[in-house]
Amino acid sequence: MPSSAMTDPATDPTAFLAAPLGEPGSGRVRYGAAMALYAQGQISADVLEVYRIASAHDGRDPAATLREMGLAVPKVAAALILREKGEP
Repeated sequence: MPSSAMTDPATDPTAFLAAPLGEPGSGRVRYGAAMALYAQGQISADVLEVYRIASAHDGRDPAATLREMGLAVPKVAAALILREKGEP
């Protein structure tokens, strides 16, 4: 699919990075999205590892862990998280 094509939010892995914290299964949803983004070369192995560790804890915020470790929060996840919080 060309990069200029619109993606379907129902199947776009970036949309799943912002799965609500604390919802049952949400950690694994975020990890699944991170695996897809890693396969596409959009995130590093270190970032993927943070999502893997956080996957067992639905309430653990991988973005906070990434910041604590000095790793960049994926831009796609950061934008979705801000939008969820009502920030521009």
